[in-house]
Amino acid sequence: MARPKSKPELLQLSQENFNKLNTYIDSLSSNVQKAKFPKGTLNRNIRDVLAHLYHWHLM
Repeated sequence: MARPKSKPELLQLSQENFNKLNTYIDSLSSNVQKAKFPKGTLNRNIRDVLAHLYHWHLM
């Protein structure tokens, strides 16, 4: 998809990508969802990634 050129297009694309992310996370096993990331990464697990995304979108 081309870059959004209006606020409604941006919101639509954001919602589509959010849905893709949720679908991907739901497809992972419970053990993988709860697994810790390798040391040296900014985030420790999927929950940290989602928290960062949430707070980024609040800005």
